[in-house]
Amino acid sequence: MLDRTERHQLFLQWFIFACALCFALWLAWDQGVLSQILKKDPTRVCYVISLLFLGTTVHCGVRTLFISQQLNLINELEESNDEDEAVLQLEGESVLLNKQPLKASLPVDYLRSILLRYQCCTSAPELQLEHTQLAEILAERARGQHEIGWFISGLALKLGLLGTVIGFVMMLGTVTTMESLDLSDVQSLLSRMTIGMGVALNTTLAGLAANVLLGLQYLMLDRGADKLVSHTVHYAQTAVIPRIAKNGS
Repeated sequence: MLDRTERHQLFLQWFIFACALCFALWLAWDQGVLSQILKKDPTRVCYVISLLFLGTTVHCGVRTLFISQQLNLINELEESNDEDEAVLQLEGESVLLNKQPLKASLPVDYLRSILLRYQCCTSAPELQLEHTQLAEILAERARGQHEIGWFISGLALKLGLLGTVIGFVMMLGTVTTMESLDLSDVQSLLSRMTIGMGVALNTTLAGLAANVLLGLQYLMLDRGADKLVSHTVHYAQTAVIPRIAKNGS
């Protein structure tokens, strides 16, 4: 059972992380670091990485709030289990707790599936204990949308490596286009090579930073989803199924 101090803990952890990230980005912009990185990137790879990072961070925040709400709901069900009179039953498409309908949620959908399974399989008790597939469906619904976050996290790293290659091509291209190397051309050559080197380093830095920061967020989100699945399955196995078996006997 979740402690009261743990309610919305997942979302609050992400919110603190997001606030610290916003402060760091503002500080980097105020000091001119971000503006210099973006200005010195003619390929616009850093812009693409930045937009992907911001959009995926918002997606992670929305999913974190959703999983946090689901954890609160299963916490309420676990607290109701302490009452001896607590009764969970199925009525149509609704799941009732002490004759009060529960909100539609991932835990409630899982419990509805279990109640339907027992309702339809009263003649085959051995089938009533096979809930592995239902738990896998619950885990897929809890974590399925997180795959896009992990994909974009890897994509940001690959875009950074692509920018590195482009930067080195730009840098070496300035050398191959010169037919002769005079002292008067050295300064121009170094200037153009510096642009290519700046693209390579800046895109690599942006890709690595986006990959690490997104990975931290989605690792925290996946841990919350795993916690939701474990609490829901534990509640079903320790509270719902024993009472159904007791009432059926």
